[in-house]
Amino acid sequence: MLSLAAILYHCPMTRKPKAARPLTKFLRAVIEVAFILFLFYANLLMGEFNATSGQGKSFSFAMRDIFTLQNFTIGLVAALIGYLVFEYLRKNLKNIPESLQPNPLEISSPPGQQLPTQSPPHSTIGSPS
Repeated sequence: MLSLAAILYHCPMTRKPKAARPLTKFLRAVIEVAFILFLFYANLLMGEFNATSGQGKSFSFAMRDIFTLQNFTIGLVAALIGYLVFEYLRKNLKNIPESLQPNPLEISSPPGQQLPTQSPPHSTIGSPS
């Protein structure tokens, strides 16, 4: 008698996980650049509604004001530069020697001060003394 696993998984997986790598890198780049563009436009939109921009602006006026070819070009160039900087940092910070990496378990105190060895006593507000 065949088991359920033998019926569902009768053929081995033939797809190699490494085969999709170039497309994955491209999609990650597109998503990161799009996210940086989103932050750029969100910042522009917030700037349209601050106190110094004047009162009475409608949302549609603000959208027409920020979605221009000039703003898109600036945002796209900034997003591409940001992506390249983050990729450079991601690639180079991965190879930091272990001796230079901070140890999260080591807690240092400011100069001239000693870290407490015990937790402070619990508050007794509202309890009889």
